[in-house]
Amino acid sequence: MTSDNQIERVEVRYRPFVVKYHGTTDAHGSRISIRDLRHNKRKVIPYDSDHFGIGSVGEQATAYLRSIGISVDALALADVPINGTAVELLLSTDFATQLR
Repeated sequence: MTSDNQIERVEVRYRPFVVKYHGTTDAHGSRISIRDLRHNKRKVIPYDSDHFGIGSVGEQATAYLRSIGISVDALALADVPINGTAVELLLSTDFATQLR
């Protein structure tokens, strides 16, 4: 129990991944970038609208992370775009497994 002057400390730590959709260009098809904010790494995967359906950027990123052994424990959504693009934030308690 905390008094009125104390804030209860949150003990769970999460590793954040920023997930962003990138549309088709002359050089590339649609793709998804996954940025590991903890380790400052980035992975780009193809966007698969046939298998996952339209608007499933977070689902595709989650499937990729799970396929390489990174658990996804939570999804955070923000209404404020980053650099003009809407993003999703995936959270994991796995701090060891690297993006590849």
